[in-house]
Amino acid sequence: MRQTFLIEIDRRSFVAGLLASVGVLAFLFVISSMLGEEKVWQFCRLFNLDGEANVAAWFSRFLLALASAAAYACASFSSVRKEKNMWRMTAFGLLFLSCDETAGFHETAGSILSRFVSAGFLPAAFNLGWPVLIGPIFAIVFVWLVLNFRQCLHGTAKSRRYLILGSVFLFGAALGLEVLHSVFQIYRGFLFKMEVFLEEGFEMLGSISILYGLLLHAEHLYVVQQVDRTVECAGRAASWKR
Repeated sequence: MRQTFLIEIDRRSFVAGLLASVGVLAFLFVISSMLGEEKVWQFCRLFNLDGEANVAAWFSRFLLALASAAAYACASFSSVRKEKNMWRMTAFGLLFLSCDETAGFHETAGSILSRFVSAGFLPAAFNLGWPVLIGPIFAIVFVWLVLNFRQCLHGTAKSRRYLILGSVFLFGAALGLEVLHSVFQIYRGFLFKMEVFLEEGFEMLGSISILYGLLLHAEHLYVVQQVDRTVECAGRAASWKR
């Protein structure tokens, strides 16, 4: 796929379509919750925001994969080696999150923690799941990224705002609301469904915000790249005339 594909699309219309898709999925989840699994179990399975291998789950993975492609485009258009490496790391991290949505690495970590708690090797606080273990790591990585990306995002303050907002939504939902998920999962009532609605909704909105910020910055880097090439070609032409 050409790296310019992501900056040739109508960015606003594309993102508006993604936001509309989130709204449709949220609406269908509410409808399925109101009807109940006993009446329309297949419909509930397809649009359950807390489910796996369904429409909602694959859409969430698709958003993260798109964001990963946008970060890779930033790496391709950047002319600074350090920035290239940062964007490549970002692309890999987003792709890993997309794969994690499929493979469930974080859920496996949570089940392992629960077994250690049951065996008495860990305190009961670890029953809250994987955020207890991975949360501090995410916090350190997030602070490190913010400090380093201030330099990478020069010239695009708007991109920086969207990336920060998206990161807060994505990781705040993944860590903060995931703790409540472990608590409310026992009851499977209104609070549990509300928590799922907010958690998955914030994660999708966060992914879209990150994607939009990356698309803005990729376009900026592409324009800078073209200007640099034009100046270089003009300089060569001037030297040949001499």
